[in-house]
Amino acid sequence: DTGFWIGASDSESESHWKWVAGDPKMTYSHWSSGQGPSQSGFLFSDGGHEDCALMKIHDGFRWHDYECSLFLYHYSFICQHDKLVHSHTHHTNGQHGSTTVFIPQTFPDTTPLSTDAPIP
Repeated sequence: DTGFWIGASDSESESHWKWVAGDPKMTYSHWSSGQGPSQSGFLFSDGGHEDCALMKIHDGFRWHDYECSLFLYHYSFICQHDKLVHSHTHHTNGQHGSTTVFIPQTFPDTTPLSTDAPIP
């Protein structure tokens, strides 16, 4: 089974999911049936020990909750970061002097940079 830890947890309050980066509201979710807030439990019937969210590739990228540190789970993870700003400088030389133009290129937070997990 392949998937990614996505940085959401309900470890502070069961069935109240939030992002570990500090945002208390999850305005988007893609839970699989019986997972997350409607937890029916996989290893434990009440889901009380399944506090970390995993996005499973083979389930349509739906989210599942799992035990955070069980030795059986070895998944990659997704990290959130600030916007990356790449820039380049363009120099022109003409009859009346020179001009330097600085052109920033901002990439959105959602741009995937790389992953080591295979895509099916």
